[in-house]
Order: sequence, then structure tokens, then C-alpha cells
Amino acid sequence: MDIDGFKGINDSLGHIEGDNALRTVANVLQRIADEHRGFVCRYGGDEFLAVIKTQFLEEPEALETICNDRLKKEVEILNLKYNLSLSVGYALCDSPHDNTQGIIKEADMMMYASKMSKNRT
Repeated sequence: MDIDGFKGINDSLGHIEGDNALRTVANVLQRIADEHRGFVCRYGGDEFLAVIKTQFLEEPEALETICNDRLKKEVEILNLKYNLSLSVGYALCDSPHDNTQGIIKEADMMMYASKMSKNRT
């Protein structure tokens, strides 16, 4: 997952507000992961990684909508002066022999496709 427009927050409002945005996203993602018995972590910069068993999230493609709906509500509650949204990609791990790097690469490709589709609209 990657925060949409994060550089703009840092550039226009400063790094302290950028850190606040990261914490806000992390808190929302942690609550979502807890609800779905998953794990979430900051993967680097403004990217996050989640691991959720499909038995607790039957439709992984719904994760982007779930995250963005929750972020929109959190922005309203906190009365932030900017919007927060995520581009999300996922990959299914079907076998204990699946390669971690390959799974992350597949999810990254889907995440970038999501980000590109948003930039076209």
C-alpha cells in the first residue's frame, strides 16, 4: 500500500505534518488488520505492507475500498486539512513454497497499476 499524494503533504505542510499523516494511516491500518486478524507494518517511506489470511478477508480486492473509506472518516474526525487515500495491491500466497520477494513484487505491480489509474482520472 502506498499513500497517494504523500509528497505533496510533506512539501506543502512540512515533515511534521507528513509524520502525522503517516501515523494516521498506520493507526487506521492497524485497526483494520486487527479486525481481520492480520499484520501490518510500514514497509518504507510512505508504503505499508499487510498480511491477512483470506479466511478473514474473503475478497482481497475490497481492501482498497475498506482502507480508503476508513481513512476518509478518520480525516473528518481529526479535521485534517488534506485528504488521505491509499493505492493498494495484493497477491495471494497459495503455497508454503511461494517466494516472499515474488509475492511482494506481484502486489507492488498491482499497487502501481492502481496508482496509475487514479492519476489518469
